[in-house]
Amino acid sequence: MKSAGNELVSTIGSSVELGIASQLAEDIDTAVKRLSDRAYEIALTHIRNNREAIDKIVEILLEKETITDLHGRNNEFSRQR
Repeated sequence: MKSAGNELVSTIGSSVELGIASQLAEDIDTAVKRLSDRAYEIALTHIRNNREAIDKIVEILLEKETITDLHGRNNEFSRQR
């Protein structure tokens, strides 16, 4: 994400002359961190607001899911009840 974020902020910010390359880099890093932090907070909010549904999905997957390894062998994962 940082690479895409850096590119986005660099492209948008390139029209503004900041004068000092190190300051530009610092400004870009700050903007990318702010975007990343905000995205993290949004994701965390969605997880908290949907925790019950997520737990149900996990429970079903643990009961039913089969994973095939690189050698074509099935490995079933299920909880002991």
